[in-house]
Amino acid sequence: MALHEPSQAELTQGATSPPGESPRTVWPVVLGAVGLLYALWVLYGDARYLVRIAQGQAASPAAATQPVVVTDSLAHASLAIGCVLAIWLLWASIGLIRRKSGPARSMRTWAVFKLIWLGSLGTAILMRAFQAFQQTPATQASEEAGRTIGAVLAVIVWLLPSAALPIFAVIWLSRRKIRSEIRAWEESCLP
Repeated sequence: MALHEPSQAELTQGATSPPGESPRTVWPVVLGAVGLLYALWVLYGDARYLVRIAQGQAASPAAATQPVVVTDSLAHASLAIGCVLAIWLLWASIGLIRRKSGPARSMRTWAVFKLIWLGSLGTAILMRAFQAFQQTPATQASEEAGRTIGAVLAVIVWLLPSAALPIFAVIWLSRRKIRSEIRAWEESCLP
């Protein structure tokens, strides 16, 4: 008589869920953890930017007596909106790890807003670079052309990785199977 060795699926199902129930999927923990790391990375970068601004203000004795002047409104708007989006993602990621339906749906909405923001910010940076190029005197045109090309490449290099998680989240969280699983989380919480 041959011994029956359990398959990997049987071992996994028995270890993670009671008999008769479907096994718990891993994707909420993975996507939530990636979102959590992404949000913390953005908040860390924004905090470093704020420290650099503060150090620049502290380094100049004349700046200490004058009020802080916003010299780059685009950078400051990017910082503020980026922080809000990162905190939103932080909340949604924690909720996703805990298998809460509201934050899971909110992550898809975050992804759409993040993509809109990235597109708007990339466009603004490129417009600023092209305007600077057009306003440059002919004697300095080749130098400014190099800066403009550098700005285009920087936006492309920055935009692709920044858009990866939001694009994946929109696609993944819009799948019918995933949406029904998220609805099941909501139904399991009802009394």
